[in-house]
Amino acid sequence: MAAGAPSASAGIGEADVPVVTLALAAELLGSEFYTQAPGARVFGAAEVRYMRRALFNERGHYAAVAQILSGAGETPGQAADFDFTFPAKGFASRKSTAELGLLLETVFLGIYLGGVASLQDPDTRALFARIAASQAEHLSLFSHIVLDKPIGMSFPVPLSLEDGSAALDPFIS
Repeated sequence: MAAGAPSASAGIGEADVPVVTLALAAELLGSEFYTQAPGARVFGAAEVRYMRRALFNERGHYAAVAQILSGAGETPGQAADFDFTFPAKGFASRKSTAELGLLLETVFLGIYLGGVASLQDPDTRALFARIAASQAEHLSLFSHIVLDKPIGMSFPVPLSLEDGSAALDPFIS
């Protein structure tokens, strides 16, 4: 488990499992994005360092979320369980890669904020709030690149389970 991450809560109920599972899928997609984005060789050294740190964060988030599912008796999905699909030109240029990162991080943040609003277990809600803060930092990187606004929305939009799932559908099968 990542340093500073809270221990898993066995307190999640049946209604929480799909929300936590969606977050797990988002972490796996995020890890794949942050593995491929630096390889596109369209960013400067500082931006690549930030993306590598984001990959480190995504892996830590995955471990924490997977532990929650394991603690609830569920088997967490792994990257090999999914096929990740990005737009054909998603990594073709700095702009297209940053726009993809902006889209994904907006969805990831929304999924975690939606979880904070809907989860029944207080420990899991607290973890989701902490991960949402990290996702907002990742979003800031792409907001700066794409929109020239490193400080973004005052009130990011939470996504329901259904909306978050629909937003990930084009990328995960």
